[in-house]
Amino acid sequence: MATHKNKRTKKASTPLKAESKGKPEQGLKREAKNIKKNKKPKRAQKPTLVKIVSEINKITLTTAKQVEGIGKKAAETEQEVHGMAKDIQRVERADEIKEEGQGYVNQKSDENEIKIKEESAYVEGDKEEPKQSKEDENKANSNQA
Repeated sequence: MATHKNKRTKKASTPLKAESKGKPEQGLKREAKNIKKNKKPKRAQKPTLVKIVSEINKITLTTAKQVEGIGKKAAETEQEVHGMAKDIQRVERADEIKEEGQGYVNQKSDENEIKIKEESAYVEGDKEEPKQSKEDENKANSNQA
């Protein structure tokens, strides 16, 4: 009987032998039992100082990011204000020029309008020329016939 007990203990301790004999289900069941018995080891708790330091680091990183964002927004608003100031100065200069009667601003706008009118007339002329040539061709064809 002693040998019988030894065989049982061997089978229980080595579940892979059951798989090699052609009984995979028994081996898997035994492995599952062994896994259930051996519970997962508990995580070691971090010391409180390490926890506190990690929290402080997280907070400092988030505040640093927030400060960067505020700095970027401030720079953008500063640029916008600077652009607005330039626009105001341009308008004031234009008003001064008009008041003095130099007419510098008006001359440029008149020149631009004249150029636009010339360009539009040129384009319209191009459109009309092909129509006239087609009419001339039609007349020539009718005269030949």
